[in-house]
Amino acid sequence: MHPSLRIENIAGLPVPTKLLAMSAARGVVADVDQLFHLMSESPQALRLILFPVFYVHLNVDDLPLLREQLKSVSTLTLIPDRIECALLSLGALGGLQNDFVPEARDEVWSSAWAWIQFLEDEMNAKIAPGVKSADAIRVIFLRLLTGFCSNPHPSPFTSQPRIREFLAAGWAAAANDPETSPLLLSCAPLFFFANSDMANPTHSREIIAGAGGTMNHLASLIVRTIPRILPPPTPASNPDPDFNLEHRKLTLISILKLADHPPLTNHLASHGIVDGLCQTLCAFGGSVTSNTSLVVSLTMSGLINNLDVFPSMTRVKEGLEAGLLRAVVLCACRQDARDFYARLEALLVSMIPQALVYHSVLSSMRAALNDVEPLTGSRAFRESKLFGVWQDFVRVTTDRLDLLARFDRGEIGRTRACDHIECTSPVKRDDDLKQCSGCRSAFYCSNTCQSQDWAGHKKRCSSLLEQGNKLAYLSSELKFLRAVLHHDYENARAEVTAKHSKALEKDPNALCAFVAFDYRRGLAVEITSGTASPNAEFTRYHGARVASSGGRLELHVMALNVGKDRTEWLVLPMRVEAEGSVTTH
Repeated sequence: MHPSLRIENIAGLPVPTKLLAMSAARGVVADVDQLFHLMSESPQALRLILFPVFYVHLNVDDLPLLREQLKSVSTLTLIPDRIECALLSLGALGGLQNDFVPEARDEVWSSAWAWIQFLEDEMNAKIAPGVKSADAIRVIFLRLLTGFCSNPHPSPFTSQPRIREFLAAGWAAAANDPETSPLLLSCAPLFFFANSDMANPTHSREIIAGAGGTMNHLASLIVRTIPRILPPPTPASNPDPDFNLEHRKLTLISILKLADHPPLTNHLASHGIVDGLCQTLCAFGGSVTSNTSLVVSLTMSGLINNLDVFPSMTRVKEGLEAGLLRAVVLCACRQDARDFYARLEALLVSMIPQALVYHSVLSSMRAALNDVEPLTGSRAFRESKLFGVWQDFVRVTTDRLDLLARFDRGEIGRTRACDHIECTSPVKRDDDLKQCSGCRSAFYCSNTCQSQDWAGHKKRCSSLLEQGNKLAYLSSELKFLRAVLHHDYENARAEVTAKHSKALEKDPNALCAFVAFDYRRGLAVEITSGTASPNAEFTRYHGARVASSGGRLELHVMALNVGKDRTEWLVLPMRVEAEGSVTTH
């Protein structure tokens, strides 16, 4: 045993303190607890002398007997004094990280690590509710393990089997407690989880096990941690920098690298990581007090990746409500903005605009624009390279917001034609039409029209139902999508007519010519034309309807990005009447 760990060292203490230390060393829980609290107020010299009092309770020779005793116990309604003393001692060692004699460090680690594994594996599951929570015990472990792993030469500790499991379990416990200091979270094991850990099957299994057992648990933990470690807003009256900023930055960098593991992506998005990433950019994007380039770069890459997770319109809406536009403007004003320009431009030209066809997204856009308006008038932003792109973005967005307002007032998008192509009844309000009870996708003005159309419709009814089920996530958006298409059709009617005619000229025998509106490009909506294969189901159903319409039916297709490498093609027939046009399905 190293000399600094010998209990005889307390002999020279003042009598009152020595008596307390001797009683604590004998295992009187109250005195161990009193000594534990005395340590925080003691000078370093005294802490070094008292250190052996705590170390004596981590004697690994006691563990076999304790294991045998616990085998006969199913539930602990009272923690044995011997174990309580060990827990208090582990907590004390966690607060004595700077007081270890370096030469004794490995010996202390060996004992502490053996006790940590014993307490986790043998005791935690047996503690009755209300006695002592497993989370409270794991936070004790976390404080101690973090100190060992942050050693300048930590390899003997971080290479231990299961070390990542215990670090992750402590991290989860600290994140579960709203009273846990953000500093503890920002000093947590995230420092030691390298990006490569998730690529290492053994390391990733340990991290996932500690986080709760599944990839979903780990994703939830990451998302819950981010807002807890962001720096607080600096009040104007106290412009001093946050002294924990370096810890926070390092932790965020570790989190972002950990979150870059592809199998985590969908789980992270479902738990709302877009919100946390936007908050991070807002917190660090405008920072000029410290080097935050790496945090901003990693966060922006993570944000772009997660905004494209299915369904992407939900992610964009989450971003807008969490300050996405504010983050873009703040980052555009940074001195190093050129390093992020391509990604900022992608957000404004493609990723956000391609979601401007959705009612839910636009409903969150007005507040987002109002929130960021004071920043967009700054000289720094007006002189930024991104300002011209921003103006184009605002112009397109304003047009869509005007369309949304008209739709919400009931001025547009609330009518449609009867799906019986030979029906000559005028266009009616949606509510006045009868819905096919089979596919729920066809609408008729009367039972007569439905009966007359049934011969053609019944071949398609079941497939329309299947398609409708696949599009259930868009069901609340379909009416507004039709309004968007009709609006864009009217604005580009001459181009659409020309495209449609060109398709027919190219293939005069085509049963099914169509014009596609591609909204995947964002600001630049691309209009193309084409013909469907004669053998395609698309043609068999719609081709017959177009052929029998006497030129009154055009086929329009919306191409929507709904997630990474995932496009939704919506076929929306357009009934052309003398007084105008209207989408019918």
